[in-house]
Amino acid sequence: MASAEPDILVEPQPPEQSAAAPQIAAPSKTHKPMKLGLRTALTGLVLATVAITAISIHLTWFYAARRNVADVVGQLNRQIVGSVQHELRGTLNDAWSVQEAVRSIFFQEAIKPTDEAKREFIFLPLLRSHPTLSWIALGFPDGTFFGALKAADDEIDMVEVKHNAETGVLQQRVDSYTPTEGDIIFRGRELTPSDFEATAQTWYQRAVAEDGPGWSMLSTSPTATDRRSSPRRRLS
Repeated sequence: MASAEPDILVEPQPPEQSAAAPQIAAPSKTHKPMKLGLRTALTGLVLATVAITAISIHLTWFYAARRNVADVVGQLNRQIVGSVQHELRGTLNDAWSVQEAVRSIFFQEAIKPTDEAKREFIFLPLLRSHPTLSWIALGFPDGTFFGALKAADDEIDMVEVKHNAETGVLQQRVDSYTPTEGDIIFRGRELTPSDFEATAQTWYQRAVAEDGPGWSMLSTSPTATDRRSSPRRRLS
């Protein structure tokens, strides 16, 4: 006989929610200090020493070289200045000595300034014996001019500007000579009209006004237009 027993439904009870477990922080990683090995330290020290030594040597040589270059430049400048002073002093002495020789010759009346033949043979040896000079010249109160010009190493010109006896017009005469050992050779003569007057030149006017030796800057000459410095003196 069947027994009427109720069906038993058994539902398992859900487990009780347990409290959340606290989170545990992960232990932090500690950085251990880096240690240089003895070999690395010695290598770095050697490299630093070499670098410092190289820089010191380079700077020492650099400043020494600059001082040496400055000293050499200074010595060269002093030598150049000394050489120029020596050459200039020699040129000035030549100019003064020739000027005094010409003045003495005319003052002692060995020849007259108007003696054309003799004055040429006075000016020629004076110009040849003083290679630093290019002109020896005379200006006269009537505007006429006479001079010896070293036109080139192998040419000396006698330049004269005077009034033509027939027309009264100024005329330029240039006699060219070739210097040789112990003699001169006449090369030719050239006659041309001229407007050069000695009395119109600054050097002549200053010599008359100052009545003594001095220096003038020449801007013109009978044969060319140039600029050069020359001594001038009035011959009384």
